[in-house]
Amino acid sequence: MELKSKLVICGSSHATRLYQACQRNANLKEKYSIIGNTRPGATWYNFKLDKGLLEQLGANDVVIIQFLGNDLIKPEIKRTFNPKIIHLLQFIPRSDAYVKTVREHLKKFLINVKAKIYFIDDPYRHLSCCPAHAHSHPELLKYLVKRNRELKEIFSEYTVFDHRRLIKSMSFGKISHMSYYRKIMDDDVHMKENFYDEWAESLSTRI
Repeated sequence: MELKSKLVICGSSHATRLYQACQRNANLKEKYSIIGNTRPGATWYNFKLDKGLLEQLGANDVVIIQFLGNDLIKPEIKRTFNPKIIHLLQFIPRSDAYVKTVREHLKKFLINVKAKIYFIDDPYRHLSCCPAHAHSHPELLKYLVKRNRELKEIFSEYTVFDHRRLIKSMSFGKISHMSYYRKIMDDDVHMKENFYDEWAESLSTRI
């Protein structure tokens, strides 16, 4: 019996949720052996990508990377649980030099990976956690949009999916408006579970 190609999901909490969604997706499970190399909360400096796993992949294998979002902002946060929200207390963006450095580290790491590599850019976070913080960080969205644009530039040799375009239940025109975008969010950092299922379904037709 022919062995299935491997589908490896790499990254932090969004990647963890995507990995779980891929395991629920019948089309992906039929075609691939699905492997997770993920850890919630991971940054470049506290997470070890599995070099041995990635470098033994072949041309028929696929790697999906959703990583380094936690390297964009210093974690000045507070969690509440009723309702479940991750609040951003202070918006302290990482410097251009820092973000460029961690992305260059990842780029260098991927040089020897022979599998097909795809990226998913970063969902917007901390946009409307609660009334107390609703207008506290007016530059945050602009900053996150800029970082996603840079992500596409630095990894231009790969396909970088806009995370919004992998959601098919809402038109891109609608989801581009923050009043609709907020409806996909669960705790103001992560999406509701069904939207990761939509990511997985979209990937099943695009990779």
